[in-house]
Amino acid sequence: MKKLIYFTSIVAIVLATSCSEEYLDTDNLYGKSLETFYKTPQDIEESMAGVYNAIYTPNVHSNESIAATLMSDMMLGGGGPDDKSAKYVDNFEDPAEDTYRDMWTQCYSGIARANAIIEKTDDKKYILHRGRMYLALQNYELAKKDFDVYIKRDSSNAKVYINRAATRFPYGLKGIIYDCNKAIAIDSTDKNAYFLRGLANYGLDEKQKGCDDFQKSIDLGFEILKEAEYNKCSDFW
Repeated sequence: MKKLIYFTSIVAIVLATSCSEEYLDTDNLYGKSLETFYKTPQDIEESMAGVYNAIYTPNVHSNESIAATLMSDMMLGGGGPDDKSAKYVDNFEDPAEDTYRDMWTQCYSGIARANAIIEKTDDKKYILHRGRMYLALQNYELAKKDFDVYIKRDSSNAKVYINRAATRFPYGLKGIIYDCNKAIAIDSTDKNAYFLRGLANYGLDEKQKGCDDFQKSIDLGFEILKEAEYNKCSDFW
C-alpha cells in the first residue's frame, strides 16, 4: 500500500513539473474583456445597456433612491404598524443581513463598466453617461465632476447644465441658479430648468421669483406643480 501511494505521488509530481506553461494558459472563449470588447461603436453602445442595468436592484430597500429618501427627513418610513422593514431603514437599521449588498454590488459594477468604456474611448458622451449614472445613484460629488469635465469640452448642451444643477442641492442654491440660467439661455423651453431654478430661488427667500419660475414650468407642461407647489405659491399666483 505504501509503495502504491509512493508511486502515485511520484507520477503526480512528474506530470505537474513536466507540463509546459502553455498548458496552464486559458483563453476566454465566451466572455467579454477589455482585450476583446470595446473595439467597435456597436460594442460601446451595447455596453451602455450594462451600465444602466446597474441602476436596477431587485430588493426594494436596495434601491438607493428609495433607501436614501427613507433615511432623509423627506419621508417617514412605513405606511402602517406592519411595515417593519421600511421603519428599520428609516431608523438607520439593517432590516436583514446584507440588505444593501446588491445595491453596492450593482453600483460598483455599473461604474466599472462606464470606466472601461471611458478608458477605451475618452469620448465625452460616455463621461456624461457616467455622470448621469452617479446622479441616479445619488453620488452627487462624483456626478458633478463628470458634468464639469463635459461642460469644459462642450458647453452647448442645456440638459447637462440641468444635470449639474441637480447635484448642487441643498446647499449650492446660487450655483443652481447659475446652471439653470445657462440652460435657459440655450433652451428656453425646458421646464426642468425653470423648476430647479424655482426651488433655488424659493430656498433663497426669493419667493416671488421662485413661484414665477414654477408657473413658467407649469406653462411648459409640468402641470403637477400646480398642486405640488400650491401651498408655497398661493399668495403669488
